[in-house]
Amino acid sequence: MYVNTHRLQRGLSLVEVFVALLILSVGLIALAKLQVDLVRGSGDARARTIALSLAEEKVEDLRTFVKTDSAIAWTATAAASPTFEPAWSHIDTSKGGRLAPQTARQVAGVNFQIDWAVSNLDFTASVPPPLITSRTKNVTVTVSWVNEAGDPPNCTPPYVKQCVTLLANIVEIPPGNVAQASEPLDERPDGPQILYTPGVAPEIISVPIGTGNGKRETTKPLPDVQAQGDYAHEVTFDVVNYHDSGIVDRREEFVTVNCRCTLGTTGRGRTPARALLQGTVLRDKPGVARTDKPTTGTVRTSGSNAVSSQPELCALCCRDHHDGPTVDSETNRYNPIDTTDHLHYLWNGSTYTLAATGDAYDEACRMKRVNGVFQVFEDWNLTSITVIPQSDLEEGDATQTAYKDYVADVVRKYVDSGQPTPVVPTFTPVTLTPGASAQLQGRAIYIDYMTADQKAAAAALITVDDNASVLEAVPWYEINLTKLAKWKLQDSGTTTDYSTAPVTAETCVEATQADLAGKIACIASEAVQTEALQQDNYTRGLVKGGAATGGLDAQAYLRNGNTGLIDTQALTQASNDAAPIFDELPFTNDVGSAVEGQVAKTNNSNPGGNPWGSVGCSYTVDGGASTDCTPLLTGSGSNAPRNFTFNVTTGATVVVTVTYSGGVVCPANQTVTAPASGVNFVLKTSGSCP
Repeated sequence: MYVNTHRLQRGLSLVEVFVALLILSVGLIALAKLQVDLVRGSGDARARTIALSLAEEKVEDLRTFVKTDSAIAWTATAAASPTFEPAWSHIDTSKGGRLAPQTARQVAGVNFQIDWAVSNLDFTASVPPPLITSRTKNVTVTVSWVNEAGDPPNCTPPYVKQCVTLLANIVEIPPGNVAQASEPLDERPDGPQILYTPGVAPEIISVPIGTGNGKRETTKPLPDVQAQGDYAHEVTFDVVNYHDSGIVDRREEFVTVNCRCTLGTTGRGRTPARALLQGTVLRDKPGVARTDKPTTGTVRTSGSNAVSSQPELCALCCRDHHDGPTVDSETNRYNPIDTTDHLHYLWNGSTYTLAATGDAYDEACRMKRVNGVFQVFEDWNLTSITVIPQSDLEEGDATQTAYKDYVADVVRKYVDSGQPTPVVPTFTPVTLTPGASAQLQGRAIYIDYMTADQKAAAAALITVDDNASVLEAVPWYEINLTKLAKWKLQDSGTTTDYSTAPVTAETCVEATQADLAGKIACIASEAVQTEALQQDNYTRGLVKGGAATGGLDAQAYLRNGNTGLIDTQALTQASNDAAPIFDELPFTNDVGSAVEGQVAKTNNSNPGGNPWGSVGCSYTVDGGASTDCTPLLTGSGSNAPRNFTFNVTTGATVVVTVTYSGGVVCPANQTVTAPASGVNFVLKTSGSCP
């Protein structure tokens, strides 16, 4: 039988159809997944692009500050105000600019979270020196988001997803200043006008300089005590030349520190930075970096004789404050008038020990910001100190004007020996009464070393018509050192110290008249404490009248050099033994005339019991402030009267007031002229006075 096999094989079997459908399905599924991945990848790429754009937006927002410092704290609410002025000082973690951190910034249907972290960018390599701020901040902006699938972000390496970070650094230069610097020279303005708020007399005194309306003044010295005793003191202040409405012409930033160091060997360091007159312009000449300094040093924060907490600038102070490498006194010695290189010693509380390599030693440095960074500057050179009644330095007082003239005369005399000898003004006599006090000021004048040629160049600026321009060509500094100078009392016209025992300079402010019985006066010279601009944490130079009549001399004294300005122990035996630079102001204490009286009950039973805990006494002199005389009420027993006696200036008008919370005082007060006696008062339980 014949079978046509060719006809039977025509077409597709069912199995082949299923296989084909399977292959097609797999392909379609793969194609669909590819499409999904493409869409998702496109969404991620778009989100990443938006996130990067948001990060760049925040960096630019932080960079668009208009000033360096601001007294207004940064808050999200304040930043949203159209009148808000962003400052470089505002830039901190999650702070700064106009845009606040955001947890749900929605862009193209995606919620983004935006935040940033800020750290100061400090030099850390050995050159440039460590621990010195570059006035630059590192900013890391982080932007994260939740994707369409709801997956949370992860910004922690190594598995970072849905997160971008942008690192930038921001320099303390307002963008407007940078824009001006890019202009052609002939189109640039004279420079940015930096404003300064002048200080207020009597604390800050501005001395006229130049032929226009220029002035020069020193801000309040601010001490920072980082360790107990004579270690790790830091004093900061600025010296500002300005004109018109506080527009700054020159601003000098100083920090004076004392440190505990370890003596090293030959190494890297700098010669001292110093002031140099070039033509008629005073400029700062940076120290020269050397690799052959004969000695160097490091901060000693551990081991024997270490001080753990020290100012950051001690890293520079210990490294650089070594004379050399040559013997050229003008450029290689921190004290140019020395004839030999200075050595290093450790003070152990009673003696000085010469330091060898690896040993601890004490150091003190004058630091100044030069070309934007701090350098160790030539040592302070104290010319004079003047003790002045603070009341004589109030604005508009004739004595204040005379003192300014005196300062200018001292500077002129320094560069030109032919100038008249400066004469200290005559100050208002200080007369105290028992318990009364007067604040004195100790104001110092420092002048940096100048060569003979430099002095001659400055002196040439002094003419018949202009004797003020020279004050812009000499590196001088008038500083209120009342709270850094040491104070004591001496017998009038002698060199004998006056004893106020048991009252001390530390306890004078709180001393009572009972404490000062038999004493003419005491003077406050409390330990230096950390103090901010608006704080008054300790007292020096305050004289308080005692119970005895007499005259004394109030003396303020300073050691020359860096340690005198920060009130710490001298660095060498020779410096410790040298006579300090001082000035004295005589004053008197006049116990005046007595005002005597008593407070008594009407009778033994009126008022009954013991009323004296409810009785108060006060008095005023010539309409002045009220003085409490309750502690002066003396007597014993519940029925005995209480007597009082106090002294005031003879002829003064005195109003004595007695109060009794349990009833009535007759009379309530009495007005008398000193001296006076029989100033008597009577207590009653109730009723009125006859």
